[in-house]
Amino acid sequence: MSSRDRGFNRLFNALSVSSLFLLNTPPALAACTLTPTAGDDAYVCDSGSAPGLTDLAGNNRLTMPANGSGAITGDVTFGAGTDYIEINANGTIGGDVQQGSGIDDFVMHGGSIQSLAQGDGLDTFLMTGGTIVEAFEDGDIARMTGGTIGRVDMKLDDNLFDMSGGQILGNLVTGFGQDTIILSAGRIGGNVSVSGGDDSVTVSGGE
Repeated sequence: MSSRDRGFNRLFNALSVSSLFLLNTPPALAACTLTPTAGDDAYVCDSGSAPGLTDLAGNNRLTMPANGSGAITGDVTFGAGTDYIEINANGTIGGDVQQGSGIDDFVMHGGSIQSLAQGDGLDTFLMTGGTIVEAFEDGDIARMTGGTIGRVDMKLDDNLFDMSGGQILGNLVTGFGQDTIILSAGRIGGNVSVSGGDDSVTVSGGE
């Protein structure tokens, strides 16, 4: 057998083994399996769906990544830890999101959720796109550059709402405390109320 024939046979055998390996490779599974533990958890929902998520222990993280298609059809509830939630385009939560007490962060670049309550603690909120269908409540330091929110109620503490894009369909309300509202672009469809306290409202654009 010539060296050329031996080389061909080796190539044929390699391709045959590769073909068998590929045929026996299991299909990719939808990645939205949300199983809490007693400690800190990091959840990713990038495809498929889950009925909801309740994790009251530890410091937890939920990410619905860009280019994903994951869906959580029910509520998401976290406890007293330091929790982080990030929603990107196409990610959906059909229920309410409650981050609980603790210092929590919420970031939304796309997708949709029903409502958001950040709870006690000095929480941060950033929205560049997407939709919160109903209310965003209990925020402390909030910045909005895009997207749509049904209504906003910041409630107690010294709050900041800095809006440079997007729209709030209903009212923007802050509670008692030294609150700051900045509107440089975007649209608020309802009323702006700062309640009691030494508050600051600056409007340089938007409507």
